[in-house]
Amino acid sequence: MIRKHKLGFLIGITLSVVLVALFVIRVIYVNTVKYQVTAREVYQLQKTFLFHNLQITSSEYGIYSGEELSAMYHDEIKDYVDDQDILFNLEIQNTTEEPQTLDLSSTCIQYDSVSGGGLNPYLFPYFNNNESAYVTIDAGETKVVTMVFPYFECDTASLIFSLYPENIKLLVFDN
Repeated sequence: MIRKHKLGFLIGITLSVVLVALFVIRVIYVNTVKYQVTAREVYQLQKTFLFHNLQITSSEYGIYSGEELSAMYHDEIKDYVDDQDILFNLEIQNTTEEPQTLDLSSTCIQYDSVSGGGLNPYLFPYFNNNESAYVTIDAGETKVVTMVFPYFECDTASLIFSLYPENIKLLVFDN
């Protein structure tokens, strides 16, 4: 009776080890073969880069206090400005033969390692002729859009275009 108990115990341990080994092999396979992590792509300000068949070039940024920005536009936007805002332009060129759409509503700004939030939903249409954050660019067309985000004191700022499956950032500044 004791021998049968030991044999059952050994079979159970062996089966457990085999199952754990198969699980580990499966995890390694999935992470290295099926879903490879793409390298992070970081682009510098004023450099042109390709994103979803669109060539994108950014301008220099400007940081404005809420009062300063509101005064520049005759207090039309005073209810929508933050304490401080960061603004810069993106020149988006469609070099394909078909219209392309770029979802800028899914972009966000990151200050140091902390999210600074998304586009200001009130100021973006104001600065972009009531255009939606889903920007459609016709074949061969170039559009310039003004990006507006709340600003926080920091050493680095990055515009996050995509984290997964591509990891694409635009380095706005690095002090």
